[in-house]
Amino acid sequence: MRTIGVRKDAMSMYRDGGLKRKIELVLFAALGVVVFVAFFAAGNVMRGKYHSGAEQIKDDARVLENASLAFDLSIGYEEIAEISGNIRKDVVVDVRDRVPEGLEYVDASVLESDKYRCEAEIVDDFGYDEETKILSFQVKLPSIDCGAIVRLYTWTPEMSTLNSVRQDFYNYSYLAVGNKSAIANYKHVFIGEPSAALYEVAYSYTDEVPEDAADLPREEYYAAGASVGLAAKMQIDGYDFNGWYIDGELPKGNSFVMPHSTVTPTGVYYKK
Repeated sequence: MRTIGVRKDAMSMYRDGGLKRKIELVLFAALGVVVFVAFFAAGNVMRGKYHSGAEQIKDDARVLENASLAFDLSIGYEEIAEISGNIRKDVVVDVRDRVPEGLEYVDASVLESDKYRCEAEIVDDFGYDEETKILSFQVKLPSIDCGAIVRLYTWTPEMSTLNSVRQDFYNYSYLAVGNKSAIANYKHVFIGEPSAALYEVAYSYTDEVPEDAADLPREEYYAAGASVGLAAKMQIDGYDFNGWYIDGELPKGNSFVMPHSTVTPTGVYYKK
């Protein structure tokens, strides 16, 4: 009887031990799934899919290729002081930002910030035109101390896919109040060779320039073979603006490949 009892106890311990091992294996497998999901999500965050990996960078910085890149756009009275006149309440600002050539547009969102005492209202939601590469939206400023910061999320290309040793990105916004517009939120970064030879892109107007015409974009510099996106077209009441001419022609797709020389895009307003 005692021997049988010992055998039963041993079998019971074996079954209990087997069950324990099965439970441990299930828990270990579940833990592995959790770790994999967390790693996958972290990877997507680093790639900018969830945006938290995209932080604002310093001007003229060299950034990573095939990585998340963010630009912050500030829209407040400081940015529109020259074009808002005496209006100090409920100003509606039209914002147009052309995503730099070579970058992939990902998303845009409003950031929480203590820069302004009160938050502005996004009247017209974000809209992105894949053909023109222009992000557009409207912001309403209830009072002079209100504003908004919009973060533009993009993705940089791999150098191996480019025809240049360096690619520069110049981002800026056109802010319009009524018929007047101004340029704000300049930011320049690049990928590739820091010491590459660069050539200038210098914008100009010709013929009659309307009083309400926006200031010309700043000079830009690119390596030969780099893709260059031209500034957005800015229409003014009473005038037609066809775009930026280079050597008397409008570049296809509003972009061109940088040569080994200076390029002067020329804008012409035609009175209606």
